[in-house]
Amino acid sequence: MPRSVVANAAARTVASLLGALLLVSSAVAVETPPPGGEPRPFELPDHETLKLDNGLDVTLIPFGRVPKVSVVIAVAAGNLHEGEQTWLADITGDLMQEGAGGKSAAAVAETFADMGGALGIGVGMERTSISASGLAEFAPAMVRELAAVVMSPNLPDDQLARIRADRLRQLSVSRTQPRTQASAAFNALLYGDHAYGRVLPTDEQLNSITMDDVREFYGSNFGALRTRVYIAGLFDRDAVVDALQSTLGTWKPGLPPSRDIPAMASGPVVKLIDRPDAPQSTVYLGLASPDPSQDDFLAFSVMNTLLGGNLSSRLSVNLRENKGYTYSARSNVSTNYRASFWRFNSDVTSENTGDAIREALFEVRRLQDEPPSDAELTGTKNYLAGNFVMGNATRGGLIGQLAYLDYHELPLERLTQFVQSVHEVDPDTISELARRYLRPEKMVLVVVGDIDLVREQLKEISEFQEFVAD
Repeated sequence: MPRSVVANAAARTVASLLGALLLVSSAVAVETPPPGGEPRPFELPDHETLKLDNGLDVTLIPFGRVPKVSVVIAVAAGNLHEGEQTWLADITGDLMQEGAGGKSAAAVAETFADMGGALGIGVGMERTSISASGLAEFAPAMVRELAAVVMSPNLPDDQLARIRADRLRQLSVSRTQPRTQASAAFNALLYGDHAYGRVLPTDEQLNSITMDDVREFYGSNFGALRTRVYIAGLFDRDAVVDALQSTLGTWKPGLPPSRDIPAMASGPVVKLIDRPDAPQSTVYLGLASPDPSQDDFLAFSVMNTLLGGNLSSRLSVNLRENKGYTYSARSNVSTNYRASFWRFNSDVTSENTGDAIREALFEVRRLQDEPPSDAELTGTKNYLAGNFVMGNATRGGLIGQLAYLDYHELPLERLTQFVQSVHEVDPDTISELARRYLRPEKMVLVVVGDIDLVREQLKEISEFQEFVAD
C-alpha cells in the first residue's frame, strides 16, 4: 500500500479518536455530582471525668482500635502568670525538660522512647502542657513518668545559662522576622501592657531571670488545683486510675486557677515598622471580636471562613488569584480567654500595599452589603464542618477539643451540636455579623515594610489617612 494512503488512514484514525475524546469530555463536563446527604451530627465518644481528692481533674476517653494512648497534663500556668518577666514561663518549661525525679534528661528521654513515645512540653499564654503518646500497654507507666516531670522536675542550676543563651538567639532571630514584628506590634496595640500584649521580651528581661525566679514561678503556679489530665486511646482503666491516684493524687493542691481579662483597645490606630528596600509588606489588620463564650461566636467563625479562612475564600480569590498582590491572604479569629480578635494578614508586594488593604476593606464592605449566595455559604459550611469532624478522628484531636471546652468553660453541647449549628447559619446572619463586628473605623493596622514607599499609599485610604504620620 502506498505510504500516502497509510498516512491518510492514520490521520483519519487519529481524527476519529480525537473526536470521540471530545464527545466524551463534553459529556463529562456537563455532568454534575449528586447532592450531598444530610449532615450527620458529631458523636463524642463515651468518656469519664474524675476529680481526685486533692482537686485534680481527670478526663478518660477510651477511643480507637490501634493499641496506642495519649496522655496530656495541662497546668493553668503560662505567660499570663509571669508578671513583668516575659518568657519566664518558657524558660521554666525548658528547664522541666532537663530531667525529673533525680533522673537525667537523657534517662527520661530513654524511658519514654522505650514506651514508644517522647516527652513534650509546650508553654502557652495560660497553660503549660506536659504530654506523651505511646503503646497502650505502657499507659500506667506513662502516667507515672509524666507525673514525675510535672511534680518533681530537677530544674538544674547548671542548665540555665545554656537555655537562656538559646532563648536569646531565638529572640534575636524573631526580631528580624516581619510576621513576628507585626504580631508583636499588633498585640501590643490591641492589649496594651497586658500579658496578651507582651509577645517578645527584651534582652535585659531574659538576662535578669535567675533560678530563684524559676523556682518561685514553678512553686506558685504548679499544683493539683490548676491541673487537668486527659487520657485518650486504648488503656486499662483501673490500672491508669491507680497510677493517677498514687502519683498526681498525692500532689499539693496549690492555688486555684487565676484569670486576668484585659480591656481591648479600639482603632483606628496605625503602626508602621520600617524595613528599608523590602520587596514585600507584611500587613496585619484587625479588631476585637466575639469570644467562644458568646452566642455569636460560631456564626462569626462561619463568616470568617467564608471571608478569609481558606484558600478559596473571598480575600484569597481577590488578592491572590485576581490581583496577584500576594501568595496568601487570610483572616483568622484568635481565641484568647474572653478577649478574642479577628485579623486579616498577608505579605503583599510593596508597591501594592495600599491597594491590598483597600481590597481587603472592599471585601469586608461587600459582605456587609450583600449576603452570600446559598451555594457559596453551603460550600463554606461543608468545609468547616468537614474539617471539624476529621480533626476529631484522632486521640490528639479529641483531647484538644475537650481541653478547648475546659479552657473556655463551655458545655459539651458545643461539640455535639457543632455540625448542626454550623449548617443553621443563614446568609442574612453572615452579613449582619459583618456589619456589627467588622467595623473598619475601629481597626488596628500594622504594616512592616519599606515605609518610604508605603506611607503615601496608606494616606490614600480614608479610614487611616489622618493617622499616618509623616
